[in-house]
Amino acid sequence: MNLYLKILDGIENVILVISMLAMLLITFANVVVRNFTTFSFAFTEELVPPLFILVTLVGAGAVARRGGHLGFSLLIDKLNPKVRLVAVLITAGICIVFSVLIARHGFDLVSTQLQRNMTTPAMRWPQWIFTSFVPIGGALMAVEFFNFAVLAVIGAKKEAKKAKTDTEQEGGE
Repeated sequence: MNLYLKILDGIENVILVISMLAMLLITFANVVVRNFTTFSFAFTEELVPPLFILVTLVGAGAVARRGGHLGFSLLIDKLNPKVRLVAVLITAGICIVFSVLIARHGFDLVSTQLQRNMTTPAMRWPQWIFTSFVPIGGALMAVEFFNFAVLAVIGAKKEAKKAKTDTEQEGGE
């Protein structure tokens, strides 16, 4: 599991770094050209928003595995470990379904754009290239929410085993 998570981390980090760097360079170049010349790079309006979507979805997935999404944990933290695990698994299940729906909708959009040979207005590139970021990001989010659920189960088992060991040690003294 550790090697798998390291590989997935590496893939996500490469996607995020390249996308963020591309957005930074494209936007910076556009601002410089617009301020020092009489024209702007109109095509940047076709590149930056899809990259922003990719960064958002891939980043959301990366944060999901770490349990880093904002949540109302006040009640969850007060629950006993077994009920807490059930609540976490239900939440992860709902998030997986939501992520799959995002991926499915994105796949439908890509299919439609392929059938209609849609292109971007300025660059005339196939629109499906940029729209494919939605199903890719949705699928990565679903995978990461699943990983979060698996890690929660593993963590609960370790916690239960530690509690049992601590109880046995206290009883033996």
